[in-house]
Amino acid sequence: SIFQGPDSSTSLAKECVSQGCNVHIFMFSHQEVGGAWPGHIPFLTGGGVICYNSLQ
Repeated sequence: SIFQGPDSSTSLAKECVSQGCNVHIFMFSHQEVGGAWPGHIPFLTGGGVICYNSLQ
């Protein structure tokens, strides 16, 4: 499905959860993030995506 991440990032998320680790992604860019980026890993691990829009 297009709404599910690739197997490699899903297995990474499962490994992080099994180790008690969550993932946070910090974004510092105004540019579009294209392609298959691992934005669902924080959601699966209990982390978050933090975007700093005011930095230039």
